[in-house]
Amino acid sequence: MSGLPAEDQTGTALVDLHCHVLPAVDDGAVSLGEALAMLSEAVDAGICLVVATPHSDRCPPESARAAVAELRAQAAAAGLGVELAVGAECPLDVELMPAWQAGRVLPLAGSAYLLVELRAGFFWSPAVSDLLYRLQLEGAIPVLAHPERIPAVQQDPSLLEPLARSGIVLQVNAGSLLGRYGSRVRRTVETLVERDLAHIVASDAHRVGELCELPRALDRIAELVGQETRQAMIARAQQIARGLPVDLPEPRTRRRRPLLVRWFRR
Repeated sequence: MSGLPAEDQTGTALVDLHCHVLPAVDDGAVSLGEALAMLSEAVDAGICLVVATPHSDRCPPESARAAVAELRAQAAAAGLGVELAVGAECPLDVELMPAWQAGRVLPLAGSAYLLVELRAGFFWSPAVSDLLYRLQLEGAIPVLAHPERIPAVQQDPSLLEPLARSGIVLQVNAGSLLGRYGSRVRRTVETLVERDLAHIVASDAHRVGELCELPRALDRIAELVGQETRQAMIARAQQIARGLPVDLPEPRTRRRRPLLVRWFRR
């Protein structure tokens, strides 16, 4: 991909793996003008690659591919130096497995990584973990979107530990770290970060004003647990966009803080 450096030692090349930027296909950008404004915002935020992830049940693969090609051409004509790739956000339901097996859902940027979400109204149960594991057996690498917004996880973050240990990537939203979804979600996402149960950050942007949250959220992560974790999250997003394997940290049973914060709290 032309917008993604082959190697980024500085940690400045940001990748947004979850973004509803395609115009008029789901609940994201409502027009081409809004989509271009979102991409302009991405450039200003230091984002070099945006993966468009429309909801898979509202935008089939052929429509998503065509919409990305058109938006890419319009962005180039507008002189916006950001790369676009295609993916989808897929609901974790009974239709997902046959859709994956038949090639009717799009992974992230042509990789094996599949962005999935547990939607409002669906309760956490053993069936959720079972479906994620079966997807792995079928060659997918699930990326679970915004687990901090799942009520069961808010009550018991340890539910995510076996998923993380099995190689399922946990993606938290930038807006969650900045309080956009309320204090309960913010407390939950901070707990996940401090317990190494957050592996990547994405914007999940639907409107102008949300893509710029990605670098600010990464800075917040550095405040919570240090620069090393911030850089690891940036690197993982780049690796996922390239289709490369990622190393996931061992979950912590207790929350942690940067050494400097712990020292001042003595």
